[in-house]
Amino acid sequence: MRRILPLLNLADDFSLIFRKPRQYSSAPRIFVLMTIASRSLPTLSFLAFWLSGFLVFPASAQCRYQIVMIDFPPTSEPLGSTGEGLNNLGQVCGHYHVGVGNDHAFIWNPNTGLSFPPNLPGAVDSQATAISDSPVNGPNGLVVGTMDILSCCVRAFAFDGVNTSDLGTLGGLHSDAEAVNVNNWIVGSADATSAYHASLWRNGRIIDIGVAFGASRFSIADDLNDSGAVVGSILGAFPLPGDRAFLWSHGIIVDFPPTPGGISSAAHAINNRGEILISGLYDVGSTQNEYRRDAFVYRNGTWTPLGAFGPVKGFDFASNDPHDINDAGVVVGNCVTIETGFGLPYVWQNGVIRRLDLMTVDLTPNLHYQLREARRINNLGQILGEVTDPVTSRLRAVLLNPLPALPGDTNCDGLVNIDDLTDVILNWNNTGGEADLNFDQHVDSADLAQVIENWSR
Repeated sequence: MRRILPLLNLADDFSLIFRKPRQYSSAPRIFVLMTIASRSLPTLSFLAFWLSGFLVFPASAQCRYQIVMIDFPPTSEPLGSTGEGLNNLGQVCGHYHVGVGNDHAFIWNPNTGLSFPPNLPGAVDSQATAISDSPVNGPNGLVVGTMDILSCCVRAFAFDGVNTSDLGTLGGLHSDAEAVNVNNWIVGSADATSAYHASLWRNGRIIDIGVAFGASRFSIADDLNDSGAVVGSILGAFPLPGDRAFLWSHGIIVDFPPTPGGISSAAHAINNRGEILISGLYDVGSTQNEYRRDAFVYRNGTWTPLGAFGPVKGFDFASNDPHDINDAGVVVGNCVTIETGFGLPYVWQNGVIRRLDLMTVDLTPNLHYQLREARRINNLGQILGEVTDPVTSRLRAVLLNPLPALPGDTNCDGLVNIDDLTDVILNWNNTGGEADLNFDQHVDSADLAQVIENWSR
């Protein structure tokens, strides 16, 4: 019985939080929590020990990332670099700037370093946009992108580690490639003479997805998952700015309406759980035709809003420009100001949006790399972004590697203390949020136990 008494006492303490008699209204709740914590640390330790035999604690929300620079040899230091593609092996592709309007595609492997796809004949500019998870002719995945061929056209290409191939068009001059899946199926857009159509390159042949929306309508495909489901947008499907998101899966098409309360929709990415990252425009009532963009994760008829930052240092970062979603449902993108378009990168997980630039650790001492963009996230939790070099002021591609999370740290301050306990208690029985430490969509005793288990770390 003596072993049970501390647990009963603690239960009595916590009951003060959940009962709402007059003497324990919401105003003094924090005081009550502080009282519990100050007098019950031995009890907290006991409860942690007792619960640890029943509960398994999954990883907490990611809070810190280490910046890894994608460095070029000193003899070929570019005027800047941009990362566009990231696979689940931690390999990156993109382009580096060698002059005004002159870019060249690159591939970066964390084990073997940099390599460069050869250009198609006559190409003067190249940009790699995506890299698959399936290595071909070497350690790297299939790389796709676009090349600008002098006095001709822009063409989608694929590089298999040995050869660069022109993916062709739908009868016109131009094409571009945007994404590639584990089966090395490629999506993008191709010129069909009458319009640009969303397209899929599969097993050596091109499929015209966009023709289903009308031969004269423009459409783009932005992403696909490993089962071959393709998402993108029908451009100008309705009076401007009336774009519409679409989902294409093996010939079956879903044409999405505008986002809830919005006037348009655009699909940016899809993961292997079928969750689709969609944004829409909202008229802010300005005389200058300014629009706010809101972002959602769509799944099985449910629209989950991502939110935005709002005011930061006098600027209103109310518009959300989403970029990517991984298989865990974690989203990266930028919140931007409506007036200037200046953005702050974010990571969204389990209903909580956080500024990514405040979560990074610089690899180089005494240098501060300002994170400007978050473009891709893989299933390892790595994020492909872009920083401003403090020495040259040039933009450079970087990989953000997640640092080990601290279990029980709800607010990502690197400590597990009364703030985290307060967060869990005040969100008790809520769905999701930062207090839902085990991501089961319910704030309950399992989350409380995780805080207690890691108290004072």
